[in-house]
Amino acid sequence: MQKKTYELEVVSPMFSNGADPKAKETLEIRAPSVRGQLRYWLRAIIGAQTTELKKLWEEESEVFGTTELGSKVAVRVYPISVDDDYIEKSEMLPHKDKPFERSPSWAIQPEWTVTLELVAQHGEIPERVLHALHVWSLLGGLGKRSRRMFGAFKLSGGGAPTYSSPEALMDAIKKALKDAKCEVNTSPDIPRFPTLHPMHSWIIVGKRGYEDHKDAVISLFRDLLRNNTFRPKQDSFGGVRPRRSSPLIAQLRLINGRYYPVLTALRSKPDSRIDWNVVRDFMNAAARHFNAERVWGGWS
Repeated sequence: MQKKTYELEVVSPMFSNGADPKAKETLEIRAPSVRGQLRYWLRAIIGAQTTELKKLWEEESEVFGTTELGSKVAVRVYPISVDDDYIEKSEMLPHKDKPFERSPSWAIQPEWTVTLELVAQHGEIPERVLHALHVWSLLGGLGKRSRRMFGAFKLSGGGAPTYSSPEALMDAIKKALKDAKCEVNTSPDIPRFPTLHPMHSWIIVGKRGYEDHKDAVISLFRDLLRNNTFRPKQDSFGGVRPRRSSPLIAQLRLINGRYYPVLTALRSKPDSRIDWNVVRDFMNAAARHFNAERVWGGWS
């Protein structure tokens, strides 16, 4: 029975609450939340290899199980509770002009570290689980507002990708995606689920570092998402009616004490209110603003 152990360190405020989002006592990093992220990124990887929803479901279920079939891997996180020294309020909308509009909420603060274990139920941990973990550690976050640069983390140990510069981070992302075989499917049609295939995804890494995570968040909103070009086109970045997650995942990675933006755009349907040309223009504008290089994919 194989086991891999990692350290997960919070590097930007993480809004990861339990039953009561207003109570600081419920802040926690739970195994089901990590498992949910692993499933999301596994689907994005499998989606780069097939356009069939049934096959996607079957291959995901083979790894993480269903109500009838057990998972091949157990996910464990400890400790669950957070020390009081790492709990304080952070502004969820720091780009707002008026302080009362910035939505201060309890958050897990940087440097809080938990142990993450992956344990195979039989034999070895499926390779696809490790691919999903590595991709998540490079592109994703955890908790509320994790698509807007909050909930960033650093993963170490267990063979997790390492990087000591923005250029090394770019190389690590390319390697992780190629190892996961994200270039197999060649269908030009926009898929019905987010995929990391280079025809339907776009990843850039900024070489402009920020001393504080808040400065990066403010720059993302004031200089890009809420400027005169993109503010009138907010439907292309997700919405409530109809409910649609943002196709943009904006995250940060901490390198040598500075925060570097990592932006990922994933095309998928339904997209009735999304103009992919707007997302394309945004990614190009973000590349100029953050002095970023395209690492993967893109569309014209």
